[in-house]
Amino acid sequence: MVIGTSASLGGRAERRQANRRYRPILATSERESFRPSMPLWGCRPMPAPSLTDRHMRSTLAVFSTLLILTSACGGDYGRSTSPSGGYTYPPPVTPVDTQPTPRSIRSIVLTAPESILVAERSTELAVFALDSSGQQVGRVRNATFTNTNAFSFAVSPDGVLTALYSSFRPFRATITASAVIDGVTFTASKRFDVRSSEPARIDFLTSLQPESVRPEPTFSAADGIVYLAVTDSGVDFTLLWSKLTGHPIGAHIHGPAEFDGVAGVLADFPVADQFATHGLIRGTLTAASIRARDGRAAISVDSLVTLIQNRAVYVDIHSAEQPAGELRGTPFASALTATRVPLTLGAPAAAAAPRTSRSPRSSRG
Repeated sequence: MVIGTSASLGGRAERRQANRRYRPILATSERESFRPSMPLWGCRPMPAPSLTDRHMRSTLAVFSTLLILTSACGGDYGRSTSPSGGYTYPPPVTPVDTQPTPRSIRSIVLTAPESILVAERSTELAVFALDSSGQQVGRVRNATFTNTNAFSFAVSPDGVLTALYSSFRPFRATITASAVIDGVTFTASKRFDVRSSEPARIDFLTSLQPESVRPEPTFSAADGIVYLAVTDSGVDFTLLWSKLTGHPIGAHIHGPAEFDGVAGVLADFPVADQFATHGLIRGTLTAASIRARDGRAAISVDSLVTLIQNRAVYVDIHSAEQPAGELRGTPFASALTATRVPLTLGAPAAAAAPRTSRSPRSSRG
């Protein structure tokens, strides 16, 4: 720019006044002013906007306003317009979690309706997870079980515990449940005992052992016992077995026979519907239970009782794996009922001479 005086501009006073109005920079004093190097009258004035331009600008302004309002109502206005690193408005709201916080599992517990079971009774085991306060969190469904005494108890994979007859002490076991929860292994144990299932009255009994089988003993973990009681209706029996190599296919009274002899079947115990390697049956032997043999009529119940009293019969159990017999024993008079002979059925029977034999082992059945 060139600084000049008002005299150098020349022209009339009206022209000087008009030029002063259109100058972008006013004079710094009454007689001096800034003057562009290019004469002002060389610039072309901007044309006035047309009606179409004014409408377009109005439309754009309205559209921009609507966009701003939409963003603000949607909750994104503050975040979209805040400077980088600044605060947003409104601030984001963290949703409230309405779900309860899971309780931490600290242990498990093994439960059952009862801890003393009669032989051949079953109970269902249940495992529960506990929190730090000992409160139950929920039932554990994937538990596995171990057993310290397989002679006295059998436990299924789904947690059904069954007490077994056994002639081997102790008549108890500790069952341990194990479960993996969130990668952590938990265990819990509980003791269970077997109670005898012997009947209230016993006249004769015998343990059934695989080594007593004749003509050749068998080798098996099987175990059993039979209780007999003479009544007015026949011979009541309670027969238990466990650990057979297969399900029973027959159980009989054989005789007459010597202690180590072999004889035909006199009477049948009903085990045809038994399909487990352990079990218990109760019933009464009557005339219908006694077989006719060798072309002769079946003996009477009185005669059967006499043979039992004289130890001239033996009881055996046959299994699918040992069809010739897996368990055998010779009944003898119970110490509690030996004085009750003569028997209640028929005429008094002659007392049998004492015979030497092995007594049944201490048993729980």
